[in-house]
Amino acid sequence: MMGKTLKKLISTPFRNMHKQQANDFDLPQATISSSHIKQLIAQANEGLFTFDVRDKAVGWRIALEGVWEESETNFIKTIVREGDFAIDVGANLGWYTITLANLVGKDGFILAFEPNPRNHHLLLENIRLNQVENQVKTYQSALLDSKSTVSFELSESNFGDHRVRFRHFNSKEVEKYNESSRSVITVEAITLDEILADNLEKNKVVRLMKLDCQGSEVAILRGAHKTLEKIEYLVTEYWPYGIRRAGYEPSNFIQIVKSSFTSFAEVPKRNEVFYSNFKPISEFDAHIKTEFGADETTSTKVTDYIFRK
Repeated sequence: MMGKTLKKLISTPFRNMHKQQANDFDLPQATISSSHIKQLIAQANEGLFTFDVRDKAVGWRIALEGVWEESETNFIKTIVREGDFAIDVGANLGWYTITLANLVGKDGFILAFEPNPRNHHLLLENIRLNQVENQVKTYQSALLDSKSTVSFELSESNFGDHRVRFRHFNSKEVEKYNESSRSVITVEAITLDEILADNLEKNKVVRLMKLDCQGSEVAILRGAHKTLEKIEYLVTEYWPYGIRRAGYEPSNFIQIVKSSFTSFAEVPKRNEVFYSNFKPISEFDAHIKTEFGADETTSTKVTDYIFRK
């Protein structure tokens, strides 16, 4: 025990809760809220994961279901091989970082980026818990299109929804998640091209990059021109609302992926086999119009995609 932080192992009793209670997190939240427990350790499919009990999204989902984003995780496990190089942008507590590190083995390497101090601390703990220190290098920095110091807003209950607060965000955009009331910290931002120049051998490819940064994707990819040439697979989300909050247009994102990849696949909401459903990138515009309809540029809907070189 260190200070007021207690760690308990989440296992069968929590997973066997009534389904509705598990989905709503009512029982675990009620059980923990009156205690001094600040962190828990979940035994999950891909290893051990310590998480902050205040995080109602990523941490509790892993604890209750033993997995996070199962469709994406299963796809990654079919693509990434021993000795590969991969990147995790928006690493959070490290679900993908640990999964990737286990896949690439001792001859591979992972770069993980997580700007939030609390999440980065959990990321480091989980790297140690799963004994993959030699395969992972982390950066407590945001990634953008230039080196700078930026404001970073924090979500109280969803530790996967911390975001860069862009100075040029679209102030006319209707606020959907009460962002203006969030607490704000300052973090350093760097570019992916700058980091890759120091960490990637000249002729080596990036087998896969996972990118989940709540609307910052356009700025990150604009700072990764050289990196994009080397990425074979990009796993990322498309969130029109988040992109517009960052001061960009969804069309900016579409333009980048169309110029960098040859095919795409939509990740299903349920764990379904979709790996053979890649379509030509030329069809992505039409797909977005069909998927998002009249709200294609303003929708709060989030859809995950995989883009292939």
